[in-house]
Amino acid sequence: MRFPISSNTDIQSVLDQTHYLCQQHVTTEHIRIEVVTIVSELVYNIVKYTVGGVVSIEHCNGSFVINADDEGSGFKPSLSLALQEGFSTGNSLGLGIPSLVRLADELDLESSEQGTSIQIKKYIQ
Repeated sequence: MRFPISSNTDIQSVLDQTHYLCQQHVTTEHIRIEVVTIVSELVYNIVKYTVGGVVSIEHCNGSFVINADDEGSGFKPSLSLALQEGFSTGNSLGLGIPSLVRLADELDLESSEQGTSIQIKKYIQ
């Protein structure tokens, strides 16, 4: 499933579809919560920090593969700071990106001035 993200109105639709996918494929409640939390964090970050992007969720071989690609200006001032718990440029607690790292079973993150691409794999079995 692929979801274009450009405003707050897109958030609920993405989260509803994520819940639906989890109900179909995930038997463990805490894994469902983790998947929805990952997707929620990615979608909210696109809406809050960029002009738009796309989130896709795919069920594949006992895992979910979640991709988020945005058209933002990348992590400022640096990716290494963004990965530190408590660092924020958006007047938040600075827990979002570090929580993605903790919740993901595999994470690939690339960021530049042209945008950010995050791929997360979450094992569900």
